[in-house]
Amino acid sequence: MPTGRKAKHLPPFARWALVLGLGALGWLIALDVALGTEVPMVGTYAIALLVTATSGRPRTTGVVTGFAIAAGAVAGLWNDNLGEASWFASLVVIATAGAIAIAAARATRSARLAVERSEFVGRLLGETAEALASAPSYDAALKALSEAVAPQLADWCSVGVPADDGRIERLATAYDDPEMEELDRRLREGIEARPGQRIWMEDVLRTAKPVTAELLAGPAPGWVLLEPIRAGSKAIGVLTLVNRADRRAFTSDEIRLARAVADRAGVAILNTKLASERAAIVETLQRALQPPILPEVSGWSMAAMYRPAGEVMRAGGDFYDVFEGRRGWFVVLGDVEGHGADAAALTSMVRYTVRTAAMIDGDVLQAFRILNRQLRARERPKLCSIVCLTLGPDTEATVVSAGHPLPMLVSAGVPREVGLPGSLLGALEEPQWSRVRFEVGYGDELAVYTDGVIEARRDGDRFGRERLASLLAPAGGPADVVQRVGDAIESFAETVHDDAAMLILRRDQAASDRAASAQVPQEIA
Repeated sequence: MPTGRKAKHLPPFARWALVLGLGALGWLIALDVALGTEVPMVGTYAIALLVTATSGRPRTTGVVTGFAIAAGAVAGLWNDNLGEASWFASLVVIATAGAIAIAAARATRSARLAVERSEFVGRLLGETAEALASAPSYDAALKALSEAVAPQLADWCSVGVPADDGRIERLATAYDDPEMEELDRRLREGIEARPGQRIWMEDVLRTAKPVTAELLAGPAPGWVLLEPIRAGSKAIGVLTLVNRADRRAFTSDEIRLARAVADRAGVAILNTKLASERAAIVETLQRALQPPILPEVSGWSMAAMYRPAGEVMRAGGDFYDVFEGRRGWFVVLGDVEGHGADAAALTSMVRYTVRTAAMIDGDVLQAFRILNRQLRARERPKLCSIVCLTLGPDTEATVVSAGHPLPMLVSAGVPREVGLPGSLLGALEEPQWSRVRFEVGYGDELAVYTDGVIEARRDGDRFGRERLASLLAPAGGPADVVQRVGDAIESFAETVHDDAAMLILRRDQAASDRAASAQVPQEIA
């Protein structure tokens, strides 16, 4: 079985067995002639037959048996017992030994073939499994699988799956062969294998049953096996195996092996589809959870930094939002306990609760109270810090902090914190928060950040408020400040353990002269 090719020559072990068998027979005949009638040796010819039987080839053993019977018959001349009972007895012994030797050769051959078949099946399935597991992509996996199958199991192999438009698309082939590729195309469109027998891949997909047939004509005469690639009871693709005319038809063992290979391909295709669907869902959710592009706010320019701690998730527990509400423009920045997907999902609830309250009546304290109750009512309570700035029409602004680092106001190059600390959301049943009004002069800058900025560490040392304040003081626009702080954090921190977000807002010299430009959040790896 292993390759299905017919042997054109005796394998080495069979040739050696034949040589040894004939050699032993010749030596015994010579010894019999030398001894003559004193010691009849005809019965010992069976030794040569048994030696030949080790070849596992009944035909070879039969040839040696024929020579042994002929030699035994001729031996009656020099043994002077030709036609006597002893002569006939010798022939019966040789013939019986020959029959036993032929049976032994068949048994040896069956055992050897069973071992070879088992080794071949294990090797092929192992190679296909390794090909699917180690390939860098879906297409490469199916290509590697095809190359593992051909030419071991068949002369040619291809994998086809239904495309979006209903056509069967060939995704992989073992190697480039114009004749085989033309045959594959015809099999997808339908081909007449012989008069009255038409086969095509669509039938295999519909019935989820294999089809095998002899191809008498066409681009590649021979045998074809269309094996459905299943996902449960449904066919999701077709594994096409083709043998040329000089190779025998597919055996039942090979068809079973082809099904095992197709099942592995089915797992690879299904896993890839599931992974693609999940990746699309994750991508959609991440886009929805990521902070929005900053809007244009008349009289203000701004820039943002957003750095989630996760290696895969581009959304985390830190968030910010800038939107127009009932009482002006609102700038919200917060930090939900934890990071990754769970924290990102919770930030969505916090962000839209504050946004809704601000748009309805402009009262963010009411949103804080609602969030505090919701966070405490969860099966596993979560904490959240948040700060909200309300930008007035001129130079007035209001800040409310709920357990969050206070914003820094940089005026005349001197940074200072503004606002009063308030209760962390989800921590107390009766929280306290305070609104604080302050002036933002033309050219002043506001820095609003999460604790991931100041908690960055190296060798036990914190990045800290003082280092952040020193980076805010030099002159520069919001984008320059964001870049300067981001570079400093990246060079300071050995590893990223927490999400980090920061907004820099600058009060322009004159609202009529310059509108704030939309800034895309900068992601710092």
